[in-house]
Amino acid sequence: MISLQKRPEKYRNGYKDKSHRDKIRALPCIACKSQQTPTEAHHLIGYGAGLKPTDFFMIPLCNLHHTGSFYSNYPKKGKAIHATILSDWEKVYGIQENLLKITYEDLGMMEDWQEAKNYIKTWKLSK
Repeated sequence: MISLQKRPEKYRNGYKDKSHRDKIRALPCIACKSQQTPTEAHHLIGYGAGLKPTDFFMIPLCNLHHTGSFYSNYPKKGKAIHATILSDWEKVYGIQENLLKITYEDLGMMEDWQEAKNYIKTWKLSK
């Protein structure tokens, strides 16, 4: 059944919020807890139907755990979320949705989390 509920603007595909991205980048990497600041703001994979998902579906990752692009001699497979199979990465570091909840906790935005989690299921693409 299609939901006719109007989605708040901040949960729409492609929604940008620079101040929120800056808050994400100020947090330590959620995978290794390294405080290599700024961390990179990773948009969750599998949300957005061909567009970047909202900036409110982002987690902080250091470069090694995001793209690994600064580590040309380092074996990226299994470390960088964009250089390995997502399910394999999640087995080691945690499921994206759970990491997003931790990110909201770290930002002190648990009221926003209650709202965001209602939209997560509607964005999740079938695998």
